[in-house]
Amino acid sequence: MLKKHIKPHLMLSGQLCRAVIAPVGGELDSKGQPCPAVISGEYIRNEKNKKIDYLGAAVTLAGDKIRIDITNKDRNAVKTEIIDVMEV
Repeated sequence: MLKKHIKPHLMLSGQLCRAVIAPVGGELDSKGQPCPAVISGEYIRNEKNKKIDYLGAAVTLAGDKIRIDITNKDRNAVKTEIIDVMEV
């Protein structure tokens, strides 16, 4: 159904395993995802396994672009990617 009839530009997933932007055809695309996926939610732990930070995603829609910022608990971007909706 997805890809053939429904053509999403972006998939969002909130999990606590990792914060990553997964492109189509990337290492996490084992089933042929129809668009980039944002997996948002990761605890950062120190050597004693204490939670010291948290990563999440801020998604901004602007015209034909989607800006994704992976941010830490202080709202600082640790990674930014811009997806052109026209190319998806």
